[in-house]
Amino acid sequence: MKIAIIGALGFVGKHLAQTFAEQGHKVVGVGTHNQSILDRRYVCHDASTFYADSKKHKNTFDVVVNLAARRSSKLAPLSNETVFEYTFEIPKALIMFAAKQNALVLNVSTYIQNFKGINGETVDSYGAAKQEMSRFLSEYSRLHPVNTVDLYLFTIYGQGDRPSHLVPSLVSAAVTGDPIKLSEGFQLINLLNIEDLTMNISSILNWSNFDNYRRFYMWDDNYLTVRDLVKTLERITQKEIFCEWGARDYAGHEMFDPWPIPMERFPQFKIDVTLESGLTKLWDDVRTL
Repeated sequence: MKIAIIGALGFVGKHLAQTFAEQGHKVVGVGTHNQSILDRRYVCHDASTFYADSKKHKNTFDVVVNLAARRSSKLAPLSNETVFEYTFEIPKALIMFAAKQNALVLNVSTYIQNFKGINGETVDSYGAAKQEMSRFLSEYSRLHPVNTVDLYLFTIYGQGDRPSHLVPSLVSAAVTGDPIKLSEGFQLINLLNIEDLTMNISSILNWSNFDNYRRFYMWDDNYLTVRDLVKTLERITQKEIFCEWGARDYAGHEMFDPWPIPMERFPQFKIDVTLESGLTKLWDDVRTL
């Protein structure tokens, strides 16, 4: 298959691109940065370069994966207009440009930052932009010969994750012994290893139960708190992690009691990497550096 990945320079995008290329698919990445060769088997273009090669790219892709997103935060605030541009307007245009007839569009969102378990109740500008993308894709799939699978994720972790994200930060704190500033840590999280995510997304390519537009979530039912995660990592590493609980405010989109999930879990969803084994692998990798 010929696959376009919008947001191929991100954590999930890089892993998906590598996985699809290893499976023999022709992969083309699209990002908002300068053109960057990620691997000898595929290339990542910026949007302008991607559009310029219309003969190769316009309506030629069997699969288009949308991972594009920009979020505003207290440390890196963005205007609502910027968030909507990069999370909705740019990927929307790329999807319409790249997808061929009968193509599969995979749109990936972060559930915890999208809505509080109730359709229409968005948490922030990112959630509002993602909701607009879902509305557009639902209508677009109804009016055009395109199938869309809308995927909702919770928290993804694993090799190659950003150092500033929660799991890498905790692993780093275990290595260095330096204190780490955290919120009170009572929010619920749900962790899926990047290897399991790519495995589950890959299975969709061979799925046959498409019906214009469908949406699913991809995580199991075992929630834990950030404090539980710290205890688990301390047990695995045999290191004390010095947490300054309450040194940071909550971000504002946390779940403290399980929200309702207004969609079904992907029917073929499975987990091969347990939290224990995934964290152990990260710890072993760090210790060998």
